[in-house]
Amino acid sequence: PCIYLINMSNQVSSFRAFLLRHGQTDANASGLINGSSDFSRLTNVGREQAADVASYFLSKISPQVGSVYVSPLARSRDTLSVARSELTNLKSFPVSEIVLSNLREIDLYNWEGKQQSELKRQ
Repeated sequence: PCIYLINMSNQVSSFRAFLLRHGQTDANASGLINGSSDFSRLTNVGREQAADVASYFLSKISPQVGSVYVSPLARSRDTLSVARSELTNLKSFPVSEIVLSNLREIDLYNWEGKQQSELKRQ
C-alpha cells in the first residue's frame, strides 16, 4: 500500500511523483504478514515515521501538491492522516484524497496473519 503525492508544474507535460509507504504497523513489528488484509494498525513508531517524513517533505522538497492518491487500507489512510496534519503549512496540499483500490497490497491468501519465521521454516 502506498500514497502518491503528485506535483503538477506549470508545464502540462511534466510532473513529479512522490511515493510514500505506510508507517510501521503492529503486524510489521511482530513479524506478521499483512498482504491485503486490513487487520493491522499503525504503531506509535509508525505514526512518528509518518510525521517525520511529512516534516522532511515540507522542509526539503516543499512542492505544490496537485493530487493525493491512497490505498483503501487503513494503514495507508492513517499514514496520510498523520502526514496531512504535519503538512498544514503547505497551502497547496489537497484537502481530500482519491482512494484507488489498485494501490491495495497484493492478496497473500492463507499466508496473511502468519508469522514470517513460520513460513520460512515451511
